[in-house]
Amino acid sequence: MKAFQKVGQFLKPTTRFIQVFGRLATRAALVISEGQLKDLLEGEGLCLDLDIEQGYVILKLDEKRVLGLGLYVNGTLRSQISLKALKSAMIRS
Repeated sequence: MKAFQKVGQFLKPTTRFIQVFGRLATRAALVISEGQLKDLLEGEGLCLDLDIEQGYVILKLDEKRVLGLGLYVNGTLRSQISLKALKSAMIRS
């Protein structure tokens, strides 16, 4: 299974990799609310002051539901969640 690919200056985990192992992540993982998820899926960026490095972040709805990836750059989180991955995460819960 391919785990990562280089995208610009960041390493991006593959969707399949985070679906399998994302629940075990201890760094670069963020639990978001349903409201925040809605905003992200509508294309809005979330302005957040996080104590994490810039780059890809695993987004979770709770500790068990891994939604997909976000990209955190300059204090703004943007969705990288594929609709297919989102459907899969919501069905498994």
